[in-house]
Amino acid sequence: MSKTTLSVLSSLLLSTVLTAPAGAGQVKHATGRGSLPHYVLFDVGSFGGGAGQFCYLACREINKKGDSVGIDATSLPDPFDPICFYDCHVDHSFLWRNGGTNDIGSLQYGLSSFATAVNDKDVAAGVSQTGGIDPDTGLFEAHAVVWKNSKVKDLGTLGGTQSEAGNINNASQTPVVSSNSDTTDPYINVPQGNCGWLPTTGGGCGGNDFGTNALYLPVSTATHIARWTPATGLTDLGTLGGP
Repeated sequence: MSKTTLSVLSSLLLSTVLTAPAGAGQVKHATGRGSLPHYVLFDVGSFGGGAGQFCYLACREINKKGDSVGIDATSLPDPFDPICFYDCHVDHSFLWRNGGTNDIGSLQYGLSSFATAVNDKDVAAGVSQTGGIDPDTGLFEAHAVVWKNSKVKDLGTLGGTQSEAGNINNASQTPVVSSNSDTTDPYINVPQGNCGWLPTTGGGCGGNDFGTNALYLPVSTATHIARWTPATGLTDLGTLGGP
């Protein structure tokens, strides 16, 4: 096949993608053998600021319906500048659904939040500033939160000043990293569904719809992957030959 033919085919494919009808924002599959999927890109916009993003780690930021959550900047200045939440503006969480971007807010007006994950019921999890100042660090306080029907709920902490939720399953359970009253060993995990304490000072990576959570677990000078289930508790999964 000549280079000219390849160029023509590439142009035709690009034109097909760009002119695909804008549907629900999901992948469109053409019929026929060897066909390519067509994609439609949507700009979720902002709340008056110039920045926004989705969670870039192992977060569930889009669900099966194509609804998605993230963070968008407003035009308001960050009250804690220069120790800023994201971009030195007040940043709000959004839920993108059916082609529209909805501001789902924070714990208080004028404070920032970040929705990092959403389940198939459109219940989102993340973190929000509380308005308080951590007396030990001088930094702003932030708590793990969940959003349901555009209403935000504070999940609190285990005695400390900081917590954060990173993922959520379809049972609306979320593993939370929380500080406790012992500032020398502060990180503990809590599943939102029953507010139980997972006995580890590591961090939570996520959980499935059966309440099984994936964690990282400090062991001596190393870090191991671990699993927690309601039936078996915490299990160290070890390594592949490392410490």
